[in-house]
Amino acid sequence: MENGLYDLAAEEKNRLEEKQRAVRKHREETGGVYRPSFFVEAKHPITKEPYWRYKQTYWEERRDGKLKHYKDIF
Repeated sequence: MENGLYDLAAEEKNRLEEKQRAVRKHREETGGVYRPSFFVEAKHPITKEPYWRYKQTYWEERRDGKLKHYKDIF
């Protein structure tokens, strides 16, 4: 869209959304559970409410070349 390629941007958005839907459907059909790679469920220290806390590992894993084993989201 940045370059005025609105049709191409819309097609790509649709492709990504369809891929996400297919992955979710497969996960639901097989009883799989989604687990975030870079966040962990935690309790807020003050409110005690659950939230997703960033694990602070992305940049180290990227630097060390460990991102190759993650699923292709594109």
